[in-house]
Amino acid sequence: MPVGELMVDDYVKARGLSVTQHVDGVGDTTAPGLPVRLSRTPMRLGDPPRRPGSDAAAILEQVGLKEELPKLENAWVLQVNDLPAAW
Repeated sequence: MPVGELMVDDYVKARGLSVTQHVDGVGDTTAPGLPVRLSRTPMRLGDPPRRPGSDAAAILEQVGLKEELPKLENAWVLQVNDLPAAW
């Protein structure tokens, strides 16, 4: 069975072996889920991926450098805008 078909199989989805999350700018994506079940240490599904640089302004603000963002972008240190569609 091809992986693409496996990830959307009802049996696989019902057991949490594949998960679908919404990714900003991309839409719904399906990926492998959490295959292990531990009684005292439950696993947690992480947040969906975000666009590269999407946290840059908030992080720079926390360290007192928010006003430096345009300068860092112009110097190609950070790129938070005009990323290719398939990032």
